[in-house]
Order: sequence, then structure tokens, then C-alpha cells
Amino acid sequence: MADVAAKDGSQETLVNLIGLVVGTIITPLIGDNQMVIWTLFLIFTCCHLIGLVVGTIITPLIGDNQMVIWTLFLIFTCCHLIANYKAVSVVRMDRLNHARFHIAAQDFLQCGSIPGIPTTNGREPLLMLLLPGGMHVQMGCQFGSVITSSADLHLFNFDADERYLMRLHLTSASASRPTGVISVALHPDISADDFIRLALHAEIVKLCLSVKKLDIASPCQKEMTAVIDFIQTYDGGFGDRMLTKADCQQIVNMSYRCSQRLFPEFLSGLQAKGWLTDAVQFNVDEWRAVWDKQGVDADPTKRR
Repeated sequence: MADVAAKDGSQETLVNLIGLVVGTIITPLIGDNQMVIWTLFLIFTCCHLIGLVVGTIITPLIGDNQMVIWTLFLIFTCCHLIANYKAVSVVRMDRLNHARFHIAAQDFLQCGSIPGIPTTNGREPLLMLLLPGGMHVQMGCQFGSVITSSADLHLFNFDADERYLMRLHLTSASASRPTGVISVALHPDISADDFIRLALHAEIVKLCLSVKKLDIASPCQKEMTAVIDFIQTYDGGFGDRMLTKADCQQIVNMSYRCSQRLFPEFLSGLQAKGWLTDAVQFNVDEWRAVWDKQGVDADPTKRR
């Protein structure tokens, strides 16, 4: 919704800017030319009067007919909303938000190609309710959502200098549509590249949870197939028992190595398609934490 508002605001700003530029250009050209001044005045006045006359004629015809009033209101409101929707749809954003990243990453993981800016923007749902998938990624969550004790750090097979930690919480282990939360704790020094890498990691986890096999075109088929096979060892996709904390973390760790190998190719592919990767427009909470393998140095009140 923030992107929709931004696109709509950009449109209005552009219209106001064009009006300002046109006014700045016309004003010195008119100068003291009384003929042009009065001509423009009469044209705009006539347009205003025509609107008043039409309103004056229609108003008594409508009277207190609530049906006509509401019909006209709905017609004009729908026309206004459709016009705004069409206007917002043609705007092409060259930075990644969650929806655009999901489209680009899933195409890359399943087909080996990254869609261009026009294609991705055309496929982006303007209403977040239309976004598919039952797994929610919570970036910048409280540290306690990922680590409950210093011993939990040993479950993570991440690089020592990694700037994020990820934990998978499944609430429903349906093989066709698993639901849950992917919680991500962030380091204060996390960069835009780190955000893209962790988002790719989350997309790999979601893909491995939702499919039974990968197309041959997948660029990381061997590694992701190992994750999928691990999940499929459970009957019906998830088995007679629910995945334990250690099982979920094993999925995260295995997919982490996939993301590490794929990230350079994915990032260069984004840049080749014209995407700006120096910043992202993800919805990120403000919690930050510092940790190490020997223990935890995390201030849950520290915000950035």
C-alpha cells in the first residue's frame, strides 16, 4: 500500500510540476498582452460556468431521488478509482519491495531467469491481499523470537560474521500450503546486499517447503533438491510427526548454503536487468541485536 500511495503521490507531484513549468513559461510570454490575458480568462471562466450550468440543470432533475444520487455517486467513484488504478499501474519502480522481490526470486529459483522491471511491475499485485503464499517473513524481529538461549546459537550453521540469524516457525505443515513465520534477527551493521541475500534465503526456504520437485532449469537444483528430499522423508511431505525445532533449523541451514552459492549470480542478474540494489524497500521492524558464538550480547531495547 505504501508503494501505491507513493506512485499516486508521484503522479500528482508531476502534474503540479508540469503546471508550474507551463505557468512559468507562459507568464513572460503573455506579459502585458491584454488580448491573451482576457482570452484565457474567458476560456477558463466559460469552463467553470458550463460546470455550474450542468450542475444546476441536473440537480432539480435528481431532486430527492436517492437511487439516482447513489447511482451517479457510484459511477463517478468507480471511474475515479479505475483511472487512478490505471495511472498507478503504468508506473515502473526500479527498487525491490517484498512483492517485486518475490516475483524476481521465484522466477530465478525455478526458471533460472530474472524478469525485467516492466514485467515485474506488471505482475506486482497492487493489493497486498492478492499476494500468494502462507509463509510470512518477519525481518528485524525481537532477538528472543530467534534465540532463546546461548545454546541455540550452536544450531546455526551460518558464517561467523553473518549479519542475520533466521529461524523457521511452522504453524501448519500442510504439504500443499505450509504456513508459519520465518523470523529474522538483524545486526546493526546489516547492508542492502545482506538484505537481498537474506530475502533470497527466505525465498529458498519457502520454495522448498511448497514443492515436491524442481524443474531442471533451476540454477541450484542439486542443493535445493537435498532440502526438499529432507522434507519429503516425512510421510505426506511432513510425516507422522511435526518438524522439530532442530528439523526446522536444519532446513534453514541447508538452504543457507544454497543462498550463499546463488547470491552472486542473483545479484548480478538483478543489476543487469536494471534493478537498483543499493537500497531495498522491505518492510523491516526496528529491532537490532549483536551476537557471537561464545554467547549473546543482545539488548532487546536497542532500536535503530
